Amino acid sequence: MDWKHWRTSPLLEERSLITDNLGLLPRIATKEIIFKNLENDSIFKTTDVDIKKFYRNKRINEFQETYHREFINKNISILLIVHPIENVKYPSSIIRNLQEKLGRLGIYILGHIWMRDIGDKKFERHFHFMVATTRINRDHLIKIRSKRENNKTKIVLCKNINAFINYLVKKEIYAGTKKRSYGSSQFFKKQIEMDYMHIK
Repeated sequence: MDWKHWRTSPLLEERSLITDNLGLLPRIATKEIIFKNLENDSIFKTTDVDIKKFYRNKRINEFQETYHREFINKNISILLIVHPIENVKYPSSIIRNLQEKLGRLGIYILGHIWMRDIGDKKFERHFHFMVATTRINRDHLIKIRSKRENNKTKIVLCKNINAFINYLVKKEIYAGTKKRSYGSSQFFKKQIEMDYMHIK
């Protein structure tokens, strides 16, 4: 079906918008967006927030599709990281720091996704990271944990990729003014690609 953007209507008056510079509140829809089917004139209504969730969840599901089989076959590992947002300007800095630490252990990052979230009980702002890597053993994990710079950072090995993916896609959108609510590596590399690079 061929859908075309037809109309956008505000759901809130501009003066009703709440400024949330810190990203403490879930994003609320401010626009209704209507698409029309060019074949039969049917319409589809959505909102700006639902579209944001759609693209976020699409990227999360691409991560799952890329790594599920390799994870089940124990060819790769997946790190689950919860990191406080305070004093972090860019999520990419956390990945670069992790990449350096893993590289010294002979471990390589294949791909990652991240998103902002708020704790259900203490309402602490934090990032969720899912990081696919070459295989990590227990000794590696102990060394990675011992090098944490923030004792509030939690790092565990994923045991069930589907369960955590389902947890993430149900999350609301959180982001301060002019901040991204989620992101990912540009590519989700496979283990075989990494092996080929090192053979060369």
